[in-house]
Amino acid sequence: MTRLRMRFAGSDSVPTELAWLHLLCVCAVFLLPLRSIAQESLQPLLQSLSTAGELQIAGARVYDLSVTQEFYAKVAYAPVWTNPAAVGELADSIEQAWREGMNPQDYHQQQVQGLRDGSLDLDVAARDLLLTDALVRLTYHYALGKLEPKDFVATWNFEHRLPAVEPVEWLGKVTSNGGISAGLDNLKPASAIYQGLVSALERYRAIQTNGGWIAVDEGPTLRKGESGQRVAQLRLRLLGEGDLAAAPAIAPDFFDDELEQAVMRFQRRHRLDTDGVVGQQTLAAMNVTVAQRIDQIRVNLERARVLQDIPPTAVVVDIAGFEVSLFRGGQRLLRSRQRRPLRPPLPLPPLPLSLLRRLPPLPLPLPRLLPRASLKPPHRRSRPSRSGATSILTSPRCWQR
Repeated sequence: MTRLRMRFAGSDSVPTELAWLHLLCVCAVFLLPLRSIAQESLQPLLQSLSTAGELQIAGARVYDLSVTQEFYAKVAYAPVWTNPAAVGELADSIEQAWREGMNPQDYHQQQVQGLRDGSLDLDVAARDLLLTDALVRLTYHYALGKLEPKDFVATWNFEHRLPAVEPVEWLGKVTSNGGISAGLDNLKPASAIYQGLVSALERYRAIQTNGGWIAVDEGPTLRKGESGQRVAQLRLRLLGEGDLAAAPAIAPDFFDDELEQAVMRFQRRHRLDTDGVVGQQTLAAMNVTVAQRIDQIRVNLERARVLQDIPPTAVVVDIAGFEVSLFRGGQRLLRSRQRRPLRPPLPLPPLPLSLLRRLPPLPLPLPRLLPRASLKPPHRRSRPSRSGATSILTSPRCWQR
């Protein structure tokens, strides 16, 4: 039988069997990294995590969470972040979380971005665990908020209902097929209040980038017809937040009609007496810095993620602002100021932003993170009204202005 032969450059012909053997050896060299990834097991790393309670990976702290352990046990401890598009989607979701007032360092933003652009090199197991930990934290912070309400109100028993999604199955689906952003969107508050806070945060961050606004010196009440250095400061202050149009004034240090209207716009937005006079309360509100205002918005966004079940049709009572609003279909149809203060049965202590920075990124034990978690504030009353809306009573410090 005639033996088939193949010819290689710079050599005589060799048998076909040897040629195929040579080709297989070359392929094995190129496929070796893929075999390593496929055969890599996360079980030893997860056992170390379970023993220690937390691990440091590239400077990021990874906690031992039962949902992470259950997730990898279900996939036989194989790597799941094999889709580069999913890594990019996670990085984009972390950036969006920053736009919504969350702390991107809680979700290993720097490390995830490094894995995305190739500037960070980790072994397969560490890379996979870091990405999963970031997604788990982000998921539960959107669904339940970062802070534990019972740390502030011991009798908190609000039943918080999560979407009918099994966490482990959802993690497996989005890491393989994508859809992280869409899945997280389903966990976010859908109310107009939340979206308004997100827009406000973007606006005030832009103001901060442009230098913020100046403070108005303490002194006697300012009103129309007066002049002086404090009036010039007042004009610049209102320009900084957009209550006064950026038009050149004939006399910047004179309190004219245009400046009075700008003061009234500011007072109206801050639920102050709209008299156009800069007294003690108006001056105190004006001298809140832009950084403090951003902190207030971020705290309110966190509260919104905890109290995110306000229905699209509801009567919302703003006790701090003495205001009642009717929302229907997510849109505000009516706003009315109340003359007498409305006092809740039990005040909710404030949530300072320092706690959002200081507390561990995922402080809740996992059993309380599952859909059966109970989080109902006693100070919050919901009852149907004749119009079919739901009345929401909020404590003075629940929605901080």
